[in-house]
Amino acid sequence: MINTDWQSLGDVQYRKWVVYDEMEWGDFDLDSCIICGAPYGGPLAVVRDEKKLVEAEKDLTPTLRIFSSSGRLLAEIPWEHKGLVGLGWSDQEALIAVFSDGGALVHDLHGRLLSSFNLLQDLAGLDLVALVEARFWGDGVAALGDDQQVYAAAGVHARFPRLYSVATGLTREA
Repeated sequence: MINTDWQSLGDVQYRKWVVYDEMEWGDFDLDSCIICGAPYGGPLAVVRDEKKLVEAEKDLTPTLRIFSSSGRLLAEIPWEHKGLVGLGWSDQEALIAVFSDGGALVHDLHGRLLSSFNLLQDLAGLDLVALVEARFWGDGVAALGDDQQVYAAAGVHARFPRLYSVATGLTREA
């Protein structure tokens, strides 16, 4: 649908185009959510941020929702995981979730679990390190631990991703 009312912005004329009449986002407070959009106009993932307070009468059961870029709901799965550090999309449009305990989950855009791995595999179960931040690239993820080391996984779509840890030379006191 085209809105034929032209507007002026300085000496430039423009008009608005309505691309989608109705979006299916639903009614939820974006301020209390973690939102992650895939590159190049791909899907969006939305999950409630457990660090933010919510009103008591609202549903407290977290749900991961995946929407198409046009606002159509693609997947809705119960989210029982705690300690989310970051969400990111791979080049193959798989959603990667990284948690403070080092766990990582890889979901497809329909919410199906594709794989899981632990960035802190060598330290798993020892509770010595917690991840505090994660960044994503084409087929991998890097996370910063509270011990100031970088933990990375390359090839997250492989059965066994390659895991690395890199000492930064920084200390916790720095």
